[in-house]
Amino acid sequence: METFERKENISGTEIFVGRGVEGLKNTLSSLIEGGFVAVLYDNNLRSYAEDLARAFSDKKHPVLSTCLVSEIPDHTRFILGVGTGAVAYAVRRRATALGIDCALVFSAPTTDTILTKWKNLTSLKYVFLDSDLIDNCPKECLASGWGIILSQPLRAFEDYYNEKVLDGKVKRELTPYLSPDASALDLAYRLLQLSVDNRTDDNATVMAKVLYDSAKRQGVRTRLLGEYKFISASVIATMYESYLSSPSIDCAIPPSHDQNLDKLHKLTGRPMEKLLKAFDIFTADGYFRVGYILSEYRLDLLDKLKGVDFHSAQKRWRRIYPDAGYWLKSAFTTKSLLTAMKLSAEIGHGLLRYIAESGFQEAC
Repeated sequence: METFERKENISGTEIFVGRGVEGLKNTLSSLIEGGFVAVLYDNNLRSYAEDLARAFSDKKHPVLSTCLVSEIPDHTRFILGVGTGAVAYAVRRRATALGIDCALVFSAPTTDTILTKWKNLTSLKYVFLDSDLIDNCPKECLASGWGIILSQPLRAFEDYYNEKVLDGKVKRELTPYLSPDASALDLAYRLLQLSVDNRTDDNATVMAKVLYDSAKRQGVRTRLLGEYKFISASVIATMYESYLSSPSIDCAIPPSHDQNLDKLHKLTGRPMEKLLKAFDIFTADGYFRVGYILSEYRLDLLDKLKGVDFHSAQKRWRRIYPDAGYWLKSAFTTKSLLTAMKLSAEIGHGLLRYIAESGFQEAC
């Protein structure tokens, strides 16, 4: 009997890999005890979810398939999601409310949030990687996943900065190397590994969310967060190199950040009091202390950053798309990217935040 093979336990979640609805149905039958099962799916995966529901449903496991969380009844005994990040979050939230177990068929390598430990949310008991789904996902999904992976060197650099300049203790382990010719299935699995340690947003993620909110507000097509993340990482890395290349980086502190905070409030809808809470301006002593330490490590940081070949990464990332990334020309301008980075710096951290405090971006 064809089944999915158990691959590994990642932070308490069992990962299974296989191919096709029939093998998944057989595996589910051996894992899930009797009771009502709800299948919650992303809209574009309705056909797959309904095929799975029909194959799996029997007297022992009555199954409801739906794309609406509100339709999952209170007598449900297990929830299975079919999709990516949004579906995983919805499944975990509803399972938490009902006090039951849940699982996910991870349909495309788009996100590094699937296994993230969110406060008061139950974890996924199982994640299933169906190569029939993942191997045929849209190119933009692959670009999103690779965007996250290719952004990791910037996160490593920011960890190095925090350790040297802010005396931070870095506990996160970077994802192991992923070969450029890795399959979509390998990419999805690596993102699961990465998601376990994804407890706080790095600066590229902060900027990616600003870009997403900007596109949504303007009524233009939004992209996947991983796509925005790679674009953001590339822009931030360029800013870091420009800043660290300057022998004089002790600019004066700007007199006010109110205008940027007001723009963030209107753009994201986040309450002003929360933005003000996040905006913890350096004290004079703290600012000058960081400036002194930063000047001591400036060349070390610059060497570390130049060791990251973002030019090759950008070329590799663009070629994932059928149009080799031509869509980027109509999606962004230099001004829009610099504005997004400036706003992100207000609620970011580490070097990006310090650059904003120094006034360097105001001259850009």
